[in-house]
Amino acid sequence: VVAGLPTRLSRNNHPMAVHSLTKVVGSAVKGNHSRLVVLTDDFAIGPLALAIAKSFPLFGRKSSKRDEGKSKDKTLHITFVKSDGSIVTDVQQIQVAEVVAKYVRLAGRLVDSHPELLTTTQFSKEVHQLVSEFPSVTITEIIGTELATRGYGGIYGVGKAANCPPRMIILQYNGATSSGDDDGEATETVALVGKGIVYDTGGLSLKVGGEVCIIVMNLCDCYF
Repeated sequence: VVAGLPTRLSRNNHPMAVHSLTKVVGSAVKGNHSRLVVLTDDFAIGPLALAIAKSFPLFGRKSSKRDEGKSKDKTLHITFVKSDGSIVTDVQQIQVAEVVAKYVRLAGRLVDSHPELLTTTQFSKEVHQLVSEFPSVTITEIIGTELATRGYGGIYGVGKAANCPPRMIILQYNGATSSGDDDGEATETVALVGKGIVYDTGGLSLKVGGEVCIIVMNLCDCYF
């Protein structure tokens, strides 16, 4: 299969049309063993690996009789080729591509997992397992009623009715200083704040017929 990417870019697209690359790879790569050759136009391969990885999500609950007895494991060999026809062999670029592909699929699995499977408790287990791979990262959790007593009433209020208690997970990376000395004093602190949503409809309106409208409001971290 030979496929070309569009030359016209949308306002939210990438110079290498990575959104289109995800669609092309997902529809073109068939079978359990495939080889993919990507002409990079001398662009960094990290974003391209990300786009390809999104074509193969880890989570899925679809099934059919024709899939019974078949292995869902696939092997995809990817070769990135530069404009002069040579293969990308830069070790650092390849490592970046591998890491990006691995963790974008992990993030996709967490996003796609159903709330009865990925509860707040299970999400915590996932985070602990992930952090165990990185000795420089420490983890702290604030769980249940402790959220209220420590001033996080918003998180506690929307999750207190759930079977699994709401929680705040704090990850701290103790990296190298600006001088490159791991034992030196850090000169800068950077904080990344994210909202891990286990279940939140965001005020979704569902019309069930006629003028009847059901409003489901912000059941964040709640599963019944």
